[in-house]
Amino acid sequence: GADIEIFWEGDVVTSHEVYSALQSDAFMAIGSATFIFCFLTIHAGSPLLSASALFLTILSIPLAFVMSATLSGANRVTGAYFLSLFLMIGLGADVVIVIITFWDSSLKLCDNDDTAERLRYVYKNAGSACLATTMTTAASFFANLASVLRALREFGFF
Repeated sequence: GADIEIFWEGDVVTSHEVYSALQSDAFMAIGSATFIFCFLTIHAGSPLLSASALFLTILSIPLAFVMSATLSGANRVTGAYFLSLFLMIGLGADVVIVIITFWDSSLKLCDNDDTAERLRYVYKNAGSACLATTMTTAASFFANLASVLRALREFGFF
């Protein structure tokens, strides 16, 4: 017998496929956020600190959208913006882990009762480490601006 192939096309089918992909990605984002929350809670020893860190990280996404829309003049949401959720949560967790690690190490190097001294140590050391990693990450994203693919350029700018 002959094989029959059926191709579906149209706005309704395309919208359904996009919605299904976004729903699947949203479940993956929830899973990664849950894993990061658990890891941060174990590392920091505080569910409140972990939840606050994730909340502040997720709050950066609308701010980034507004800033990129203002600077680029584009005010539509593309798939690239939804992909950024994974990266924002991961990058935000990295910064939190660095800061918590330096805070813990400040116990050995500073007077335990001198919170101001410990904060100076953390800002000086963790701040420069976070700045270096953030700048290299930003540079790699800005490199996408040279791409011939519009979606990749938008993702790099966002």
